[in-house]
Amino acid sequence: MGLALLSASIIATLSSNLSYQKSEVKWTEPNPTTSYDSWNVSRYFEEGDLIKASVSPASDWVEDPFLSPDPLTPYPYKVVWVNITNPFGSESEFYCEFVKPSGSNVLFLYNVTVTESNGLLVGANASLEGEGGIVGKTMSAGEYTASILAPMLYSPPVAFTFSKGERITWIEWPYSNFLYMGVAIAFLGAILLFYGFKKPKKKLRKRGKK
Repeated sequence: MGLALLSASIIATLSSNLSYQKSEVKWTEPNPTTSYDSWNVSRYFEEGDLIKASVSPASDWVEDPFLSPDPLTPYPYKVVWVNITNPFGSESEFYCEFVKPSGSNVLFLYNVTVTESNGLLVGANASLEGEGGIVGKTMSAGEYTASILAPMLYSPPVAFTFSKGERITWIEWPYSNFLYMGVAIAFLGAILLFYGFKKPKKKLRKRGKK
């Protein structure tokens, strides 16, 4: 039993040293550019910047007509096309679905699909796979413009924001607490081994006296 506990303590101690790298984009740039009641927003970006266009729907966007619900979309939705134009006039196109949950008077961005990518890196090519929203990575420095193309909308968005992101990378140690467990198990195993070897010696001495 003692040997088994010592083996378990070694495994726990080794597991405590397992780590992996994790990263995410923080959209906390302190001075995002925002246009109010406008169909477009422009901002200067450097080459390699991570950019994100955020749309705050106007109140009348929730009014009819809504498109027929798609089987893959759980709520009625309204389509909004967002184009991001790079400094040389090349456009990347994003198909956005804003949904209206039951009983809600607010639209939420539910799905974004990149239909064209020109002059802007997107998805895995920009290390942005899994990042929700209208996001990309610039390929050159200059002024970028995000524009909304949605003929079924009544009013421009309440706010249209261009933000710059920063990728934060750190090391996770998910099993670091196993070190303490390993030490405790090793201590218990050592005690069991000590008494396990000690008891037979006492028996041998008794037999010798007889």
